[in-house]
Amino acid sequence: MHFADRLRSAIANACLSLVDSIVGRRAAVETAPRDAVATHSAAEALKLNLGCGDKRLPGYLNIDVAPSRRGVHPDVVCDLRRLERFADDSAVEVLAVHVIEHFWRWEVEDVLREWLRVLKPGGEMVIECPNLVSACETVLADPAVAGAGDARGQRSMWVFYGDPSWRDPLMCHRWAYTPASLANLMVGIGLAEVRQEPAKFKLREPRDMRLVGRKPDPRAAVAPPPAIAPPRPVPPAAAAPRASGGPAPAAPSAAAEQYHRWYYDSQVWKQVSYHGIRTLKLVSDLWNYQEIVFEHGIDYVVETGTRHGGSALFFADTLAARNEQGFVVSIDLSGDENQVRSHPRIRFLVADSAAPATVRSVTALLPEPAQRGPCFWILDSDHSRDHVLRELEAWVPVMKPGDYLVVEDSNVNGHPVRPDFGPGPWEAIRDFNARHPGLLAADRKRAEKFGLSFATDGYFIRAGTP
Repeated sequence: MHFADRLRSAIANACLSLVDSIVGRRAAVETAPRDAVATHSAAEALKLNLGCGDKRLPGYLNIDVAPSRRGVHPDVVCDLRRLERFADDSAVEVLAVHVIEHFWRWEVEDVLREWLRVLKPGGEMVIECPNLVSACETVLADPAVAGAGDARGQRSMWVFYGDPSWRDPLMCHRWAYTPASLANLMVGIGLAEVRQEPAKFKLREPRDMRLVGRKPDPRAAVAPPPAIAPPRPVPPAAAAPRASGGPAPAAPSAAAEQYHRWYYDSQVWKQVSYHGIRTLKLVSDLWNYQEIVFEHGIDYVVETGTRHGGSALFFADTLAARNEQGFVVSIDLSGDENQVRSHPRIRFLVADSAAPATVRSVTALLPEPAQRGPCFWILDSDHSRDHVLRELEAWVPVMKPGDYLVVEDSNVNGHPVRPDFGPGPWEAIRDFNARHPGLLAADRKRAEKFGLSFATDGYFIRAGTP
């Protein structure tokens, strides 16, 4: 055989080998994942590691859109926007480490809902990603170093745009999140008990953050109560004096507490709206509030925590129904989510709801105590004990006797929901009443009228002679 013939034969054999290799790899990508899915699906605990890249995790089904990263192959190659090969309610955990920032903000809610679809009720979605707050602080602390395109920028510019060393558009970042904005996003798609935990991958804190949410289990939430629900015995921990002082009321029935937990954990309250504006309330609390306005002759409402503006609009309409000239003052640190914006009976303030300057601004808007009728004060902003205690210390002294006060979300930290929350409004009420006994008279009849309230032990009348 001539040299030219041998060369042609060698080239032909090399081409055939290359084709066989490509076909083999393609077959591995297309068939091995199905085998992997079937194997993992047969197991009790299917855990998905979405966007695994070059970081395969043992015990997980490792999934990525790229067939290979740095020579590491995933178990399954698919678009993370469409997990079509996974059945509904099939995974006990969905883990996404530094993935969510690679989606456009306008598509990310649909992506998360797709991940939620494959998650079993009671399963957890775990999201780790860069922390926008930390990145901004790093840039402001040293802009020259933070703006570097090399590894010096991994705590700053990489958070915004991604690691440039990849040279791959798929690895570019398309949005960034703060802990609060990511938590709101997770709650908005239907996750419950969303909490922040220490990050476990990449650079960890302070650059990175980890949020975990649980998929509500409607089957557990709507389990039928006993035919006759006897009063629930008060456990030793709850037998201590209540936050409002005085003897403890009768414990709620098992049915009431079960409904309370279902209403909260299923996120129904996140779907409540008033005139098309999200309101985020227990409906029976709203009914209580309008009864309070009429029964106590309320002329003014001061609300901390505007959020979407639904409750401010509700109170404005309720005041208008009394034909009074009063108005609502609604306070929030941010007006970004407010859907009402302007209303003749609402004064929106963007401020710290516990700051002395805010108290002075609000009291300047209201008539002098001797010249005005009763005011209704609702504390519903930051629910940490320390912040609510600051609010109580700031606002109760400017209330006049007969004013009405509700401290919302005192149901968290195990009263009876979110036992993992930590000290919150209920504990703030307890501490305030211990410091200032007699200033607030508990309105137990109102608080317990419907058997449950998001303001557990949180209804009060300012004590004293009007």
